[in-house]
Amino acid sequence: MYRTNTRRSSGFTLIEITIALVLLVVVVGNVYWLLQKTTTAISSQNTAYDIDTHARRAMDKIIMALVGARANDVMIPTGSPNYTSLLNYRESMGLDANGADIPSDPQRIERTNVDGGEVTWFKNPDTSNEKRVIFTRNVPQFLKDELGNGVDDNANGIIDETGLAFEMNDRNSITVYLTLTRTMPDGTVVSRELHETVTCRN
Repeated sequence: MYRTNTRRSSGFTLIEITIALVLLVVVVGNVYWLLQKTTTAISSQNTAYDIDTHARRAMDKIIMALVGARANDVMIPTGSPNYTSLLNYRESMGLDANGADIPSDPQRIERTNVDGGEVTWFKNPDTSNEKRVIFTRNVPQFLKDELGNGVDDNANGIIDETGLAFEMNDRNSITVYLTLTRTMPDGTVVSRELHETVTCRN
């Protein structure tokens, strides 16, 4: 009588291991891609919220500064016919004993080219007693959707306005335009544009 010994092979073959590794790599790659997309989306949302908050706070500071300006002392430089990127003004400090208005020291709000563009408030500008406060940073050279080409690209009635622009509607009313930008790690530029009209109280 003859006996046939058959041995059953145990474990995985090399082909099965290779297929399993390939599938594992594909799954891990997809999970990583999904996490990266989610992280990028969350980062973009956070950046958009952050820049929106900064723009709102900066605009509030500008409006609060201008609402108390004396209309007769709002001095717009004559070099910009449609708008200006800086505004000189004085505030009313109250009345003296004779009922006459008391003006404040000269003040200015201006977009400067420091650190890529800042909105800065000045007291006694261009003097030895000058004081300054930075309202916000990341103010581009031109307003959102505007190019320096002599054309009203963003269709707001003003040509080639800068990232901070003041437009005089009449002697008491000023429209303020403000744009902030932020560059994401992937090179995407996020921007926020605000505009508000303020009426000088005095």
